[in-house]
Amino acid sequence: MLVHDFVTSHLDYCKSLLSGVPQYQLNHLQKILNAAARLVCLVPKFDHITPYLIDLHWLAAEFRIKFKVLIFVFKALNGMAPRYISDLIRKKSSPRSALRSNDLMLLVMPRTKCKTLGDRAFAYAGPSMWNKLPKPIQMASNIYSFQKTAKNIFVQRSLYHSVINFITFIYFFLFVMLLFMF
Repeated sequence: MLVHDFVTSHLDYCKSLLSGVPQYQLNHLQKILNAAARLVCLVPKFDHITPYLIDLHWLAAEFRIKFKVLIFVFKALNGMAPRYISDLIRKKSSPRSALRSNDLMLLVMPRTKCKTLGDRAFAYAGPSMWNKLPKPIQMASNIYSFQKTAKNIFVQRSLYHSVINFITFIYFFLFVMLLFMF
């Protein structure tokens, strides 16, 4: 409980502003989350932390940020967000009504002038993330079902990324060992 009050609440505060930050900055946040999970679950320093993060149902730092942005987009589309946020989100409208893409709830992604900062803006990042979501999540009827299904998807993706990182580490380790053997 104290960890949630003092650590994760500070990490979650304004995390939607961190959308699009470089990976090295996300790594700092992830280290703090990992330390908090170690403290909560009493995990030794050199044990793998991913299973504990999954048991706690905590998302990785990258996915926490995406999750928060997508909640803002869902609220904006369903009239639950302030007007200044809702004005940034527009549904794509097609003049031709027989297109298959009309069944999808795609959003307009405005053009940006600055690649690094423009793509981080909510008006671009929100629709970009929303358009990549599976249709069943986009069609959620209320905020609770949206949060539940989106979080489950992000937990699965987080697990997938950690498995890929682990396999990459093993391959790199074996490659280095082979180099030293010959």
